[in-house]
Amino acid sequence: MIIQDIFIDGFGIYNNFPLTGLKPGLNIITGNNEAGKSTLQKFIRYTLFGYPRLTDERMPPLNGGSHGGKIRCRLASGEEVLFQRKPGNKNVEIELQFRGNLISDKDQWRHLLGNATKELFDNVYAFSLDELVALKSLTESGMEDKIFSVGLGLGNTSIGDLEQKLKDQANTIYSSGGRTHKMAQLIKEFQTKKAAVLEIQNDLPKYELLNNDLATLKNELEQTVHDRDEYQKQLGQLKIYISCHDSFIEAESYKLELVGLPAKQDYPEEAPGRMDKLVAIQESLNEKLNSLKEGNDHQKGLADLIQEHDEILVDNKLLKQETNLTGLVNNLAKYNQTLADTAEDNARIEALTASVNRELEQINTSWTMKEIREFGNTILLRGNLSALKESRDELMKKKTRLEAEESALISGQSQTNLRAIVNTLCLILIVLAGASLLYKIYIVAVVCLLIAAIIYFRKGRFRAFDNPVESIKQKLKEFREVEEPRWKTDYKYFLESVLRLQGDYSPDAVLNVFNAIDRAKREISDLDDLQKKQIEERNPFIAGFEEAVSSFKNHIDESELHEAIVEMVYHLKNKLEINKQNAERKQRLEEQCRVRVKEIEITYAKLGDTNDEIEALCQSLQAANVPEFRKKYFENREVKRLTDSLNLAVQSIERNAGRNKYQAVSDYFSEHDLAEINDKIANLELNIGGLDKKITEKHFTMGEKTTERNRIAGESTLTARLTELEMIKEKMNLEYKNWTVIRMALEILQEIKTKYEREKQPAVIRNSTRYFSRITDEKYNRILVSLSDNKVTVFDKWESPKKIDQLSRGTKEQLLISLRLGLIEQYESLAEPLPVIADEILVNFDPARLKQTATVLHEFSANRQILIFTCNPATKDYFDGMDINTIQLQ
Repeated sequence: MIIQDIFIDGFGIYNNFPLTGLKPGLNIITGNNEAGKSTLQKFIRYTLFGYPRLTDERMPPLNGGSHGGKIRCRLASGEEVLFQRKPGNKNVEIELQFRGNLISDKDQWRHLLGNATKELFDNVYAFSLDELVALKSLTESGMEDKIFSVGLGLGNTSIGDLEQKLKDQANTIYSSGGRTHKMAQLIKEFQTKKAAVLEIQNDLPKYELLNNDLATLKNELEQTVHDRDEYQKQLGQLKIYISCHDSFIEAESYKLELVGLPAKQDYPEEAPGRMDKLVAIQESLNEKLNSLKEGNDHQKGLADLIQEHDEILVDNKLLKQETNLTGLVNNLAKYNQTLADTAEDNARIEALTASVNRELEQINTSWTMKEIREFGNTILLRGNLSALKESRDELMKKKTRLEAEESALISGQSQTNLRAIVNTLCLILIVLAGASLLYKIYIVAVVCLLIAAIIYFRKGRFRAFDNPVESIKQKLKEFREVEEPRWKTDYKYFLESVLRLQGDYSPDAVLNVFNAIDRAKREISDLDDLQKKQIEERNPFIAGFEEAVSSFKNHIDESELHEAIVEMVYHLKNKLEINKQNAERKQRLEEQCRVRVKEIEITYAKLGDTNDEIEALCQSLQAANVPEFRKKYFENREVKRLTDSLNLAVQSIERNAGRNKYQAVSDYFSEHDLAEINDKIANLELNIGGLDKKITEKHFTMGEKTTERNRIAGESTLTARLTELEMIKEKMNLEYKNWTVIRMALEILQEIKTKYEREKQPAVIRNSTRYFSRITDEKYNRILVSLSDNKVTVFDKWESPKKIDQLSRGTKEQLLISLRLGLIEQYESLAEPLPVIADEILVNFDPARLKQTATVLHEFSANRQILIFTCNPATKDYFDGMDINTIQLQ
């Protein structure tokens, strides 16, 4: 059994507390001190095996909640069961949830726990550090005796204590050579009382005479009572026969009715109901087949569905081109827009062409768009033109200045003597240099002298100014013959060769030509862009769209072929939608037909199976058909009813007359009639009345004599002595019986111990030895346990024995754990495995044995569940590398 989760409603410190995540195998539950580990262990014990008798020990809720809770477990069979205890009229009520049912059955509860007892669970499956610490040794604690007592089915009762108690009780009653036992005391007392009675009897002869008379009367009374009892017995027998008469008549009538009917057969009770159900299913299936084939008010038949399917026409070729047609529909708006844009651009092309032609007329009538496209960059040409224009303006300014100078000289305007001016200037500079030297401004003096020398030595260059008119004329001549023709030649070359313009154009006129060329270039560029877009984009798209529409002409009616492209696309779109709807409808009908055919096949198969079952049922009764089947069942039921009624009548007779007395009653009634029986009853009642009178008279006489004897006995205390003597004899008999019973119990117990040591103990000890050897790293390899003296001895690998008190505390605890594991393994071979609960059991182990113990516990948990409670979080580290489940209590 595996605990899966726990819910505590109210128990000790816990209130509304769930504990989930418990798993098969080894679970380590850690929590700080006072976290509730011990309370949780008690909850598991009390919930599964019952609360203590004392109220104070039941862990009532301290923090609210209803006292009790639930434990959900999975059994070895794989089934789940929920154990729940809650307050009730008897302190705590049990409730099971098992196989979908809510049960409050204690026997079922114990059965699901493998009939394990609370003592077994507390002594073997649940052990804590407190129990280990409290043990000075296994022998002194009697723990090994408890283990074997549980193995013998004695629960928490110690087999050693039980045997000793039986011996003590036997010795208290009788012991050889003893003087204080009960039997010796009773014998002594009996002898004393008997001597007193004999002494009294010697003095009372009349007492014996009365005793003889009473004995005679007693014998006569016993005979009379015997005779009356015989009559009463006969009377009772006759009255029993009378009480059975009606049932006998009924039984005979049922026998007569059974004559001629066939013998009762052991037909299955459920067969008629099964036949009725199968016939109903057969009729339902036939009706369903008819409905599937022919249809009904709610659905069409298969033939109608097929006809409807065949009448639907679908243009599959058009459906296959759905993607293309969808593309046409999606591009229809683009097509319309492209047509509109094409018309608009054509108008713009015409306008731009007219504008370019006007610009060409302004530039040169012989130019075409080709010359405009090939014309260079006007920006550079504008720069060249500007340079030529500036050059011409400079020439014109120079010409004007020279002509003005010539006119002035010719008009007699005085001319300045440049030589005198030069000499005067040189003199002034020399004077300034002398003054600078005087004032020690040497740099100024040097500069003045240097300038004066340059002017003086270069004064020959000023000789040309001696005749200024001739100089001006010479310059004008050079201008008119050289500079001005050269500029005109450059300008003409620029117009004809560079600009390819014929005629006389001024620079300003050329500038206007440049402006006209720039405008023409822009318009030609726009014109080229529009024409390119028409040629490369719009015209191919329009042609492709119209060609794509034309590819669908096979799907267009004759009357629709002459409509516009847009209308044709809309017609195709509508036809596609109609065909899609028809295709979907046709597909739905195909699916309905397939489903209908499948249903018909399934229904035929079910009908065939049903017919086979009906035929098999008929054959089981060797009936040819259903009516004959029902007739046989009807007859068999009638035979069964009559037989049961006959049996009830027989049972009624046997209840009154006695078991197996029916035949005797039947034989008696076959030989005697009712009137004769009633006469016998009357005679017996009369005889019994006479005997009762005699008995009364004898009782009266015996009463008188008994009174007289008691009077005599009372005077001599004989009666009291005799009574005391009889009581002592009864006590002796009783003590002897008790002593005999106790001795027999001791013999039986000895046989059980011997048998257990011979048959059961070896398996337990072998298992325990295996675990103890592994925990101690094979230091100890054998355990010997004897029930006769309750001794446990362990042997090391050299076969050296050690008693319990010779072992260390940790080794004792390891031995106790090993014995428990061995007993659990042996016990669970025939019972439901229970969870093993261990609390702080590893604290006294050295690291090596602790690791070995952890390995043993982990392997032991492979086929069961172990819950280890601890306050040390490091406990899980002992199981490093092993598959364990850890839970932290908050």
